[in-house]
Amino acid sequence: MGLVSHIREYMAFHGAAYTLTHGMEKTAERLFRTYDRKYRKLQASSAELAYQRANPHTGMSFSFLIPVYNTRPAFLCDLLESLLAQTEPNWEACLYNAGENGDTADILTAYAAKDPRFRVVKADANEGISGNTNCALHMASGEWVILCDHDDILTDDAVWLVAEEIQRSNPDVVYTDEDKITEDGKVHTDAHFKTDFGIDSLRSANFVCHMLAVRRELMVRIGGERSRFDGSQDHDLMLRLSEETRKISHVRQICYHWRTVGSSASHTDRLRCMLASCNAVEEHLIRCGESGTAEPDRGVIRIRYEIQRPLSVEILLYGDEKAQARSQKMIEQVNTFSPVRITRLPALPRYQAYNRGAEKSSADVFLFLDASVTGMQKNTIEEMLMYAQRPDVGGVTTTLLTKHGHIRHAGFAYGMKGYARCLQEGLLQQAGGWHILARQAHNVGAVSAACLMVRRKVFLPFDEGYTGGLGSVEWSIRMHDRGYVHVVTPHGSMQCMDRALLLNGNKRDEKDMQRILQSFGDKHDDCWHPCFGTKRADYKLDLHQAQAFLAKQRQGHRLEDQGNDGAV
Repeated sequence: MGLVSHIREYMAFHGAAYTLTHGMEKTAERLFRTYDRKYRKLQASSAELAYQRANPHTGMSFSFLIPVYNTRPAFLCDLLESLLAQTEPNWEACLYNAGENGDTADILTAYAAKDPRFRVVKADANEGISGNTNCALHMASGEWVILCDHDDILTDDAVWLVAEEIQRSNPDVVYTDEDKITEDGKVHTDAHFKTDFGIDSLRSANFVCHMLAVRRELMVRIGGERSRFDGSQDHDLMLRLSEETRKISHVRQICYHWRTVGSSASHTDRLRCMLASCNAVEEHLIRCGESGTAEPDRGVIRIRYEIQRPLSVEILLYGDEKAQARSQKMIEQVNTFSPVRITRLPALPRYQAYNRGAEKSSADVFLFLDASVTGMQKNTIEEMLMYAQRPDVGGVTTTLLTKHGHIRHAGFAYGMKGYARCLQEGLLQQAGGWHILARQAHNVGAVSAACLMVRRKVFLPFDEGYTGGLGSVEWSIRMHDRGYVHVVTPHGSMQCMDRALLLNGNKRDEKDMQRILQSFGDKHDDCWHPCFGTKRADYKLDLHQAQAFLAKQRQGHRLEDQGNDGAV
């Protein structure tokens, strides 16, 4: 795809204003190295790397699965040198060479002669990315396998950090943060600081991606990768892994640099890759006992779950009488789902009114709705219900907008200034935002009671000691602690005027703040990365925040080692 065509397609998906702003940000990343300069200040120091080399992890072995196909010599050498630089020594590289390029073969032979950890097999035939990866899997002897592309680069501490996470939490799967490097390898761009694992986020996109480590026994048991999903084979793999285990850990540091090469499948045939992902998601849903379809929709995967009837919904409206009457009329005009009952709640404090309404209701599902909400799309109740019906889901909300179409609420991140902030607040609805999250269903740490759907069977009463928006954040955390996930779906939307309830701006009720800090002041939001800033939930890397987090992580490693008598 040419540059002009790519820009036109991007503008059609995201709008002209966002395309211009995002384009300027990406240009600054490359020309002025705005991210690159920050990243270099976050890398492990020589002293930290020396500490890691002096403290390897015993009882662990790792096999890199590297399908090689006519790799450019410089790219291949960069990868192999990054493996040699690893501070964790107990690894092998299973290099399955399916290409015909003589230079590639010569490089592999030279590195295998230099270090026996490089194990090279020349293929009789090219079996494609999945087939070649599986052949590399057959070569592996390590307890863990790590997927690695033949032209990417790892940080020096990548394997050590994965091993440290394995020792800490005993997972079956580990993934790390990543960024991209320009084709010449000189500039780091497009950082992806990821959330901890969330099934809805994974179904909408393979946010896990690189670097991925899996117990070899588990990888073999599920049959490795599947060739009919080539182009999105890693998405299919991760979906199948999630069915086998939820012991999935996240290393919150960039360990992998994905080289932006224009000839890769994800660049040259995006639609084919998306269709493969959609097929993988649909098969995954069937295996999970769920009914639904997945299809490409303006650059994202749109999942439509089948609503399991009979299912009744009661909308519990809160507000003054005039606003309730207006809101009820609006809902009755646009709603397409039945049966729905609308109940106007009495003039009590909000959370008390919500609890009383829930106590009296016999509906299968509640939709708590502030009467200031207007402009509901016709499919909104069905869209939210698709997620709320699931046994693993707690709260569901949809995008709440200003009258001009900008995001006012798309879930909360907590642990912020003012304790919680609205995610991607102010972003134009049409735009994708951080890794296109604003246009796909995904998991969040907390949701607002201005628009909150939840099943009656799992509903926990609100803490009536709260008066403002922090009360719904506290409710979300308690639900999460009981094992439920929260979902934001942007495929239905409403307008909402109540800025205080949505925690827009900096004003917070002082008693609410004291109350939530006392209960959950140290609580980490699994859906918010600690390297991001805390003033706005706009997914911006904050250098000082990130440095403080990484320093704490590195100090924690040392303290854990001391607790093990210095032997890791």
